[in-house]
Amino acid sequence: MNFIKKLKNYYPKNEDLARTICFENQTIEVFESLRQSIEIKVENAKLTIRCPYRISDLKLQNFIDKKKSWINKKLKIQLKNRCLLDKRRRKNIYFYLGTKKKLKLELANSLSISLSKTNIIYKDNSLSDNKIRKNLINWFKLSAYNFLLARIKKISSRVEITFNNAFIKEYKSKWGLCYYEKKNICLNWKLIMAPVSVIDYVIIHELCHLVEPNHSLSFWKEIYKIKKDYKNDILWLKKNGALLSI
Repeated sequence: MNFIKKLKNYYPKNEDLARTICFENQTIEVFESLRQSIEIKVENAKLTIRCPYRISDLKLQNFIDKKKSWINKKLKIQLKNRCLLDKRRRKNIYFYLGTKKKLKLELANSLSISLSKTNIIYKDNSLSDNKIRKNLINWFKLSAYNFLLARIKKISSRVEITFNNAFIKEYKSKWGLCYYEKKNICLNWKLIMAPVSVIDYVIIHELCHLVEPNHSLSFWKEIYKIKKDYKNDILWLKKNGALLSI
């Protein structure tokens, strides 16, 4: 029996082991698993670490110290984005295809959500915050399903790169995903909040992965042939991606 098999028998299955360490008055969850390297993530202004089993706190602290500048930079950006998102929510402002829309609430006998030039018009017999948010998310998801699937079919036909199936899903840190062997593509429903140019870039990015499955120079050349201004879309996502939320 090899070492990995012994570990699988010794440690709980299908569940990471978690402990905590501190970084500048912030508690970091540490998840031990069957991996060979240390990985630190900064998401929603919260730190988590994934590492091999039995690694010492001292080694983790040393790793964090080396990444301190990078961590603080990420935290600063994410805290700023959180403030912007909270401010936008308080003002009932949402993005739809890259355009700011004001949420207009009206009492009515039944639920309906529609778009005008400047507003998202929400009508229902109850205007509780939790119900509004739930219904808005469902409406955005349905809008994404209809718009993104039609868009990917149109672009696929135009660039002559075929795919088998496309799916609209939710991801925390991905805008799209490609399954090269199955020729399937997944898109994040939150893209419905981004400008059409950015949506097109993500679709083209995933379609090009059906030609070049990695991020080689050839892959980026494929994208450039189809969309020469794609770098502007990448910058837009880096700057605004965290704000595409309900």
